[in-house]
Amino acid sequence: MAELTIEIHSDGPHYPRGNVVNRGDKVIFQLVDVPATVEVSFDASCCFTSSAPFSIDPSSFMASRHEETVSATASAGKYYFTVDIPDSLRSKFPHWEVKRGEVDVSTDERDA
Repeated sequence: MAELTIEIHSDGPHYPRGNVVNRGDKVIFQLVDVPATVEVSFDASCCFTSSAPFSIDPSSFMASRHEETVSATASAGKYYFTVDIPDSLRSKFPHWEVKRGEVDVSTDERDA
């Protein structure tokens, strides 16, 4: 099982080691320079074992991370997600623009 970190910056998602994952991999969403709580939701279908939207809070290191596992039954392909500030905080961050990213699920075997 591998681990992929998706860093959520104010200019959008960054993928330090790419965005390709395999079934069973761990994916960590990490807030980096975003000063407000954000909500992450998948646009159509979701590749994780839990498909519910989730919030990430910058108040502490542990709260600024959210971990998911790629489902053992996820189909290969791209899964698009949206990062947005909740409506309740929008007035504090009027220049925030919705960020979009993707997780690319592969069924190719990894090199040993």
